[in-house]
Amino acid sequence: MTAEEFNCLEKEKQKFLLCDAKKIWENKSALFREELFQIDNMFVEVKISYLNRCKRQIKAYALSQIPANYTSKMPGCLI
Repeated sequence: MTAEEFNCLEKEKQKFLLCDAKKIWENKSALFREELFQIDNMFVEVKISYLNRCKRQIKAYALSQIPANYTSKMPGCLI
């Protein structure tokens, strides 16, 4: 599955696939939570805002597209 295919899935299917994903990084505060998961060769960013009634954003990236702010947080990954 590619990152584009993952992003086109229904939210429930995305959440189901995240159940078996490897969590690479997590950041929690009183306002939000950010998580980064790896599924095969794809990375999935999950952002949850507690201010907006737990609004959840899920977005997948290919290895070459991953945002630069995550690269230093990914031990063991070849970037």
